[in-house]
Amino acid sequence: RFDIRGFVRSLAMIYTIESINNSTLLPGIKLGYEICDTCSDVSRAIPMTMKFLSKSNSTKKCVDVRCNYTNYIPTVKAVVGPGYSEISIAVSRILSFFLIPQISYASSAPALSEKTRFSSFLRTVPSDIHQTEALAKLVNTFHWNYVGIIGGDDDYGRSALEKFIHHAKNQSVCIEFQEHIPTYIDHKQSENKIQSIAHKIKHSRSATILLFVKGPLIIKLFTELLKQNVTRTWIASDVWSTSKEVARMKNIGKIGTILGLSFKNGNIKGFNEYLQNLRPGPDATNLFIEEYKKLRFGCTQDDLNYNCNDDYLVKNIEHGGAYGAYLAVTAIAQSLRNILKCQEGTCDRTVKFAPWQV
Repeated sequence: RFDIRGFVRSLAMIYTIESINNSTLLPGIKLGYEICDTCSDVSRAIPMTMKFLSKSNSTKKCVDVRCNYTNYIPTVKAVVGPGYSEISIAVSRILSFFLIPQISYASSAPALSEKTRFSSFLRTVPSDIHQTEALAKLVNTFHWNYVGIIGGDDDYGRSALEKFIHHAKNQSVCIEFQEHIPTYIDHKQSENKIQSIAHKIKHSRSATILLFVKGPLIIKLFTELLKQNVTRTWIASDVWSTSKEVARMKNIGKIGTILGLSFKNGNIKGFNEYLQNLRPGPDATNLFIEEYKKLRFGCTQDDLNYNCNDDYLVKNIEHGGAYGAYLAVTAIAQSLRNILKCQEGTCDRTVKFAPWQV
């Protein structure tokens, strides 16, 4: 299944890197990159992370065993991503040990703020501590003081439910029930659990339900609820509040009222035009672009640059996380500018530095 939202986020990284390389921010320096698809799976993310740790300029793609990695120079100086909190937590356990900075554009689990556990982790979005407190206050403001809460059975969902319950008590909000949905979308257990939760919602007294669940699972849950003619007020967390896939669901208007919070986004100058005229850079290979164009237009490599452009990515895909990815890459570039003492059109290319200095 082609994850088009993740695709747009990766394009935001590429666009930002190419823009920096074509600017005067790092004169004489070109940023390189390698983008790996975790498929939202920890078991895939770990070996990809280990690949980044191999020693720089070494023919052997392996990690040196040392007692102290302070002066260790790996292949990469910094990592951007991943998006989901449970993947970031697994990746950060490794990167923090090697003192490699990691900047996520969407991982909001509060646990990631614990510097004793995730010393090199940074992010361009706020912790869910703030979001869950705001949601508790929102519920209280509208006097929806009897609610149900549902989260994904992952680090993000479990943490969000825990924090919301804490804040809900302070706001005198009563929680009728709480449930977790297994996060593997095609897992049989998820289907059974969704049917069970839909039945519980239908026969509950709660008129308001809070959902800390990924978009694809929201679609499955809402599809089941529509079959059972269930209508409620739904409170969306950031992970699906701006999902255009949910908004385009058939009969979504019959599900009830949907309110939600999202992270503040900014504009990436020129990014929409880049998406409208999508093609790999000179002498570059981008298998993600090729796969997208093939799925969207049936394009081959030969006609990739000519008749395979449109406004689809601009008009139909939410860009949540794209601005965060832009900020992450820009922060790394600014740090490099300081380390390399770039000024008056030149950078000191002789400076050797370890990732932790970034």
